[in-house]
Amino acid sequence: MTYQQPVRHEYHLIAPPTLLIVGAEDHVVPLGQYAKPEDAARLGDFLELSAQAVRDIPTASRVVVPECGHIPHLEAPERFLTELHSFLAG
Repeated sequence: MTYQQPVRHEYHLIAPPTLLIVGAEDHVVPLGQYAKPEDAARLGDFLELSAQAVRDIPTASRVVVPECGHIPHLEAPERFLTELHSFLAG
């Protein structure tokens, strides 16, 4: 879906409880290296994008992991597992 079609307009259809775990320093954009500099400057704001997503997904919650990039489960595994286990227990 990343390359074929936007799905943001469908977030409101996600029914199950949803946990977003986001690295505070995540700025990864697939194929971003090919963007024009003026376009690249506005890509990869995952703190804002995840805040918008959590407003659009009816049962979503979000955890922002400080000092973490694109892969929280590898960069901060203890924090990731703590948050995931707490979410699953709820």
